[in-house]
Amino acid sequence: MIKKIIKQIINIFDKGGNYKRFTFSQYGEDINIQLLLRDLYRVSKVNYMDIGCCHPYENNNTYLFYKSGSAGVNIDANPRFIQNFNKLRPRDVNINAGVVPPLQSSNLYFFEMSLSDMSTFDQDVVASNEKAGINVVAKYEVPVYTLEQIVQKYFAGKDIHFMSIDVEGVDFGIIESYDFEKNTRPYIICIENVKFGWKKYEEIKNSKLTEMFASKGYYLISKTLMNDIYVDARRPHFF
Repeated sequence: MIKKIIKQIINIFDKGGNYKRFTFSQYGEDINIQLLLRDLYRVSKVNYMDIGCCHPYENNNTYLFYKSGSAGVNIDANPRFIQNFNKLRPRDVNINAGVVPPLQSSNLYFFEMSLSDMSTFDQDVVASNEKAGINVVAKYEVPVYTLEQIVQKYFAGKDIHFMSIDVEGVDFGIIESYDFEKNTRPYIICIENVKFGWKKYEEIKNSKLTEMFASKGYYLISKTLMNDIYVDARRPHFF
């Protein structure tokens, strides 16, 4: 018994004597989702899709699964970010493109902001950022696809156990336009649902997002400061 306890304590630390990192998400969303997949669906090998993936491991909702041996598809409009993914996560499919609601155009301009997490296609978000002193540092013309196009190409005949969405300004439209009746239904979706007033640090949650997910057959099972986590209510689970 004592040996077991000592082993558990040792496993808390890495070789350098520092605490091991057990979560890579901003607010521990990956641990939450890992437990939900395990307990609700008995899934350990996770097929994931990360839209607006940003960094390969910092504040990333899918790196915990990659580190555990799973693989998936990462998409970001910033070419520098995808270069990093190709270097650090070669087992994944990494795509330099944007995911947006259906449009006439096959290309859009993507604005990289001085605070990279706030980069966006949305001109209104750009204007809001600039008022807060977060400026455009680069502008890229990138190909854009709908969520349906990406799913049909990369997940044909496959489950999507986990989908993470963080695309400033177009998150709602991406999900709203997706046909959940015709296409693959993700088991769990984690989506950013917060915006902040720049004059004061004011959290504003979009209640319409929960209503829209309910209309698609998903229910809100958990939320953090930044994200909401939804589970497919139509999918059988263990409890």
